[in-house]
Amino acid sequence: MTFFGFAFAGPILNGWYPLLHKVTAAFRRNYQPVSVIPLPQWLESRLPGWVPSPPAWATIVQVEHLASPSDRAREVAVKVLFDNLFFQAPFLTCYFVVTGFLEGLSPAAVYHKTQTNFHAAWAYGVLLWAPLQTANFWFVPVGLQPLAVNIVNVFWKGFLSLLNHRRDYGGDSAKAAPAEHAVRQREAQQRLQVEELELELASQRKVILRLTHELELCESQSSFQGRQPPRIRAAGAAPAPPPELAASGEGADEYQHEKPPPAPPPPPPPLACASSGAS
Repeated sequence: MTFFGFAFAGPILNGWYPLLHKVTAAFRRNYQPVSVIPLPQWLESRLPGWVPSPPAWATIVQVEHLASPSDRAREVAVKVLFDNLFFQAPFLTCYFVVTGFLEGLSPAAVYHKTQTNFHAAWAYGVLLWAPLQTANFWFVPVGLQPLAVNIVNVFWKGFLSLLNHRRDYGGDSAKAAPAEHAVRQREAQQRLQVEELELELASQRKVILRLTHELELCESQSSFQGRQPPRIRAAGAAPAPPPELAASGEGADEYQHEKPPPAPPPPPPPLACASSGAS
């Protein structure tokens, strides 16, 4: 904002108000004809009917400065009209463009920001500057008019900054308080949901660890039983019950009274050799 004031606003305002005073000079003066250059009269006397009426450049006029209240009011009204129509619009556009680039925005973002805020800023500017410029043009000398405008601009540019902040972030703090409270409440609910999910995940991890440990125990027992040597059972003896039934004592009687499997048949007798029969 300081850079904009020193580099742009100050030089532009110091050049605009003296120029506006010169442009509206016709509203402060009145021109009364005093006399006519004698050359056209001499020609008319020599050539009657051939010389037209004296032209404007041949008329000597006297400048009168208008100082009546009505003339003064007309001049001030014209200045206020010119200032709001022909100066405020380019000046506001320059303000939004320069401040947008100083904020580091892209050209597309600067254009969008200017298009969004221009009309509201111009409307507020007309409501503000119309009465202030009326007093400025009426009472303040021309050389001090830029100083008066710069003093008011300090507060006006602050208002524009608040306006831009409201447009960008959605309103003042009073209107944004309910929305902020709703956002915080939603964040708190989301935190509770996250904590519940973390607790559930921790319990699931415990279940997975327990099942993994039981699976490892089962695998180790099965591999240990597979490595045990086979038990030698005497012929005619009842088969031994499994270790689980032997430990629990259930089903042992069934294995005791179970009939042993039949004995294998005896091998056939050896055949007699042919040489022994011949002898």
